[in-house]
Amino acid sequence: MNKFTTSSDRIVYIPGDRIDREKWDRCIGQAMNGNICSYSWFLDIMCNGWGGLVADDFEYIMPLPVSNRFGISYLFQPRFIQQSGVFGTLQPDVETIGRFLEALPKDIKVIDYHFNEQNTLPSGWKVEMRTNFVLKTDRSYEVLRQAYSQNLTRNLKKTTYAGFHLIKNKDPEPLIQLFRAVNGKKFSFLKEEKPRS
Repeated sequence: MNKFTTSSDRIVYIPGDRIDREKWDRCIGQAMNGNICSYSWFLDIMCNGWGGLVADDFEYIMPLPVSNRFGISYLFQPRFIQQSGVFGTLQPDVETIGRFLEALPKDIKVIDYHFNEQNTLPSGWKVEMRTNFVLKTDRSYEVLRQAYSQNLTRNLKKTTYAGFHLIKNKDPEPLIQLFRAVNGKKFSFLKEEKPRS
């Protein structure tokens, strides 16, 4: 088990199967920057063999989906998880992010990881910035709609005239089939399993 100690706290690496799931999920639920993709059950589905860095009895956590290719360990961004990074019951500052980066297990040689929008990395790290659109839904739809651009309002009217409409359906199969049809060539794991003879 890799450990990192500072004068004020200790950051510890814990394999996913030994993490206290209740404390982990409580931290994500209380985090200002928490998201569904960082709950333990979601990580279990999307990342085979994930682990995490934990500080101050789960005051701050960082999911670590690590894989090994050609004998090289790397920290990667799993499919269907847009953002990871450091999450905390208090918003993590640059110093906290830096301590987590220093605490990464030493055998990780390559990092391809998407930090969340509220994580600012310390200087000295090679970072590729990407645009992220977030619609905050803490206000009513009427208030949100007043901020729409004229172009968006016009396009929404076009969808009404074109006959588009929303339907509620609890069956995920049509959505899964559509995703497979559009993205099946990109992701080998989406191919239909052939029946055994």
